[in-house]
Amino acid sequence: MVLAIALALAVFSASVLAGAVQVSSATYTPTPTGPGKLISVFVTIKNNSNSVADQVSVEPQLNYPFSLSETGRSSLFFDAIPPFQSVSGTLDIQVDKQALNGTYTLSIVAQEEGLAGVAQDVAVQVISFKPQVEIVSSNIPDAVPGQSVQAEIEVRNIGSSNAINILIGTVESLTSTGQIVERPIKNIGPSLVYLDSLSPNESRKVSMTLGVDSTAELKTHLIPFKIRFQDENRSESELTRFLGIRVNASAELDAYFSLESEVLLSPGARSLVTVNLFNRGVSSARNVVAEVLSSDSFTVMSEPQIFIGTLDSDDFDSFAVDLKVNSDLAPGTYPVKVAFEFKNENNENMRVEKEVPLRVFSAQEAAGNGKSSGSVFDWILPLIVIALVVFFVYRRYRNRNSKRK
Repeated sequence: MVLAIALALAVFSASVLAGAVQVSSATYTPTPTGPGKLISVFVTIKNNSNSVADQVSVEPQLNYPFSLSETGRSSLFFDAIPPFQSVSGTLDIQVDKQALNGTYTLSIVAQEEGLAGVAQDVAVQVISFKPQVEIVSSNIPDAVPGQSVQAEIEVRNIGSSNAINILIGTVESLTSTGQIVERPIKNIGPSLVYLDSLSPNESRKVSMTLGVDSTAELKTHLIPFKIRFQDENRSESELTRFLGIRVNASAELDAYFSLESEVLLSPGARSLVTVNLFNRGVSSARNVVAEVLSSDSFTVMSEPQIFIGTLDSDDFDSFAVDLKVNSDLAPGTYPVKVAFEFKNENNENMRVEKEVPLRVFSAQEAAGNGKSSGSVFDWILPLIVIALVVFFVYRRYRNRNSKRK
């Protein structure tokens, strides 16, 4: 009996010493929060007694990963809380930047002056929100050796928080001795493109100029692009992604004519004409078949097609074709179509037609081996020049004789 009375007195005295104010509710935002975030804790304090609660303070019991905020709103103070009334306020609590994912307990203590405080626990969930900047699309056109192209790259933040101070550029490879490995495709201009920020799910397009060396192999090259960025806590992240650019070059076939014999082409005439073929492109043309096409002006009398084979870059070949000029054709220069069929560097069948100029002489010019009959000026002008020379020589001779006298 004595023991029961003693326990009752102890409980009564403890409740008296603890006071009548308590935290009736406490919530926080943002929910959940993340490392380095500032959370706002909304608290409601109730006076459960029939007397005024004087000098009531509300403070958090800070343990890892919580700390005081720089805003200064880390405690509350109320001069008086009327009986059975409630008051509210907001506390700002800082979450540690290195906090791991998990649920942490934050205790809020309400205390009336001179009495023990009453604690209320708040479960705070911390989830690490990270930005993640990725290349989601690219547009890099095909290039030929020695050419520069404009590359367009789209990046997106697929993470759950803001990415800041984003740098995008090509990567320089180093040897084991620290020397830079020369790549056939380089970034021309600024080596890095800067973006100030990307919010979650935000996309931006960036452009950069890529230069292809004249010695670059004809193939698809993989270019490493490095992306560096920071989260809002200035923690840095870095990743490398590879984009392809196809370097190719087309054969460029052309031709010109030269005469095989001294018989010049004139209306109604027939002669052997040499077709000179050359490849001024960068890549080779394989299985080349050349053909001279008949037209309203010329008729091909011999086999029009000939198999050439392979024409490498700067390579040359020729063949002769028997051409007849239509009799009603007026003298002048006319186009003759020469067709080329070949396989390009991608093993695709190609057909190209070129118009090659060919001169048709008049019958008189052809008889004179290309020399037209001279006009009157062709023989008068030399006579005038000779007369002037004789005049000046005679004049000089006469002046000398007059001086001697």
